[in-house]
Amino acid sequence: MARVLPDPLVGNFSSGVHRVYRALRAIPGDDLLVWVGLPFAGAEDRPDFLVVHQDSTAFVLSVSPETDADIDEHLNGGLFADPAKPPMPPPGEARLARIRGFIAQALGEGVATTGGSLTIPASAVYGLLLFPNAAHATVAQLWPDNPHEGCHWLGDDYLSASKLAACLRKLATGGLEERQLALLRSHFTPETVVPPRFSPRAPIRRDVAAGLSPMLLSYDQEAWAKNRLHLPDEQLEVAEAPAPYGGASLVTGVAGSGKSLVLLFRACTQARLHPESRALVITHNQALRRELEDRFGELGNPPNVVWHTFHSWVLSELRHQKFDTREIVQYAKRDALIAEAVGWDGAPVDSRRVAFLRDEFDWMQDQGLTGRARYLEADRAGRGGALSPQQRARIHDIYLRYSARLDELRAEDWSGRALRFFSLLERGDLRPAAYDYIYVDEAQFFAQVWLRALQHYLQPLSGRLLLAADPTQGFLKRRQSWLACGIDLRGRSTRLRRAYRNTRAILAFAAAFYRARLGDDEETDLNLPGPDEFATAPDGLEPRLIPLGSRQDEASRLINEIHAYLREGGEPGSILVLAGTGLGATATLEALVAEFGTGRVARAKDPIRPGCIRVSGLDAATGLEAPVVFVIGCAELLEAEGDLQLDADQRAELRRDNTRRLYMAFTRAGQRLVITWTGPVPPELAGAGGESNLSTHASRRA
Repeated sequence: MARVLPDPLVGNFSSGVHRVYRALRAIPGDDLLVWVGLPFAGAEDRPDFLVVHQDSTAFVLSVSPETDADIDEHLNGGLFADPAKPPMPPPGEARLARIRGFIAQALGEGVATTGGSLTIPASAVYGLLLFPNAAHATVAQLWPDNPHEGCHWLGDDYLSASKLAACLRKLATGGLEERQLALLRSHFTPETVVPPRFSPRAPIRRDVAAGLSPMLLSYDQEAWAKNRLHLPDEQLEVAEAPAPYGGASLVTGVAGSGKSLVLLFRACTQARLHPESRALVITHNQALRRELEDRFGELGNPPNVVWHTFHSWVLSELRHQKFDTREIVQYAKRDALIAEAVGWDGAPVDSRRVAFLRDEFDWMQDQGLTGRARYLEADRAGRGGALSPQQRARIHDIYLRYSARLDELRAEDWSGRALRFFSLLERGDLRPAAYDYIYVDEAQFFAQVWLRALQHYLQPLSGRLLLAADPTQGFLKRRQSWLACGIDLRGRSTRLRRAYRNTRAILAFAAAFYRARLGDDEETDLNLPGPDEFATAPDGLEPRLIPLGSRQDEASRLINEIHAYLREGGEPGSILVLAGTGLGATATLEALVAEFGTGRVARAKDPIRPGCIRVSGLDAATGLEAPVVFVIGCAELLEAEGDLQLDADQRAELRRDNTRRLYMAFTRAGQRLVITWTGPVPPELAGAGGESNLSTHASRRA
């Protein structure tokens, strides 16, 4: 069948439009793409359909409501016509003017109107007026010529799927330029235009005209952003084919394929169509939340959408309903409390054991497995290191002592707060104010109790949960299935198959690094780039590795590289610095502020300040992007894998985590990736190339 956007039809349309929609949708084959205009305010004078044949011929369709009787009365005069009333406009003329005006506005100088006729220099764009309520022979009496004033027309006889397809394919002579199609789409569906700032990869400037082309969502992106949209209740009765509005859906894909982008576009489109609805957009870190909310403002910022990280949302809900918001124990204090619980009966304490217990306690709380029986029976597959029943019992005893100590202090840790929040919901102590739509970005980082808590906040039956996720970048909350979280995504998952952020060089380097360390991996839902992604990505500079002798050298070299980039005309706002364990984000931020000033450097998680170099820790960088990315201070990640105290399972788990961390970091870069490294360079990175300075490539920057 022809591909139709949106599918199903969204809005209150005439029976004639519904009939044409059904005919277009039923056309066999995949050579036609059909857009139906969404019923936004101010779009009433737009034509009804934009149809494109094989990206080579465009048809602007409008549906005229006139019947045989209307045309006959115009031609022959009405028996009881009132001569005092002004005459009605000729049948079809209003819709004809709508088509001509749309094409002229969209293509601008490519269209000329002379003597009231529409003239298009190339034969690649056609106006087509359809009369579903009038016979073709009757319309022929009105307009003997076809085309009429530059616009083709068809009567009722030709509006079956087979006949309409034959007419479109007969006229499809080709020659449509990519720029013309982009202009037609941007005028017909302005809600799919991507602001230029959203892309960290500069467009390829082939000529002056190409630079005028708007950037649009791809067909796959637009499909997920528009298909199965929810209608306000008053429109459900007239919807042609109502979608299953309850439930969940997922968009996934390689890094840089636009998952966050389509989530934003869908949230904005849905909020405009359903202004009485309530929507929540939620993610796992503050930096990404700031970036998403800032971009949403550029798309229109409908007021019925609220923004949170998961933990800020939990805190706001607890405060709103007057529940205790205990102090959060931060990392050093938490480790001290765990060590205290371990050593309570004289057992030996070391940092490695504390780190293991910290991770185990988080896993127990994330899964809701804090009861003794449930923990002793839980499947720990993939957790690294098998535990005997006696060891599990011992761990649970330590957990109970740790939890009791937190209660004494009227404190809790982050995963404990999430579990307490979920438990309050399960018991009915919290009264959630339901949302019609909840959008979760980077959902691979959401623990099971997080996702189950969110589902309590969906409107019964009609509420929608929409997820964007990439398991290849998941290194915090993995080892769980969507079904285990209470989410059925069978038949409701879409994979975006084109990378828009990265150049081919960056994408190939990141994928090669991942495969060199993990092979094909045993997990089946990974999104490593394949031939399609590589084929559609533009060429670019190879990522460069800068070997250095010390952490201090890393900081100095980073500053020198940034100075070189800025001297050649680069913009501070194009730079994102990702700091790992060896050189932390705070130390990096302080060094950059000391060199460049507070007005030119900012934490990525702080409110957006245009024109600033952004700095983020590695584990808070998912979802961020920039034209130029520096990855620094990460050597210790891979060095830790050589710890002789790790058993085989623990080493494999750490290797998998670190690989995904660095893969995520590398794919934040749109145009240029620079990695600094202290100590021996691992073989997986050695292929990145030798030492380089950004200034040598400044002339090729975006």
